[in-house]
Amino acid sequence: MDIVLALKVLIMGLVEGFTEFLPISSTGHLILAGSLLDFTADITREKAEVFEIAIQAGAILAVCWEYRAASLRCYAACRAIRKRASWSSTWRLPSCRRQYWGWHSTG
Repeated sequence: MDIVLALKVLIMGLVEGFTEFLPISSTGHLILAGSLLDFTADITREKAEVFEIAIQAGAILAVCWEYRAASLRCYAACRAIRKRASWSSTWRLPSCRRQYWGWHSTG
């Protein structure tokens, strides 16, 4: 692999990683970085698209991994509440939302 291409891939990976958890479009920044680096000049467009899909999939997996504990807490809270209420009303219950976000009742 060409060293210039490896540096471009590294930069695009860093851009995706830094912007994924910010309230801005990480995909837009990835496209912008690819254009500024002229990423498609070194490889074919099809390979560039596969790279973008792979890096997006990695970012999605990272987000799922980051929020796994909160999701499991929500699932456990909703499952416990479901025994007493119908599923359609479960999410409206404040205790389920508090459990999801890790908030605890103070009184």
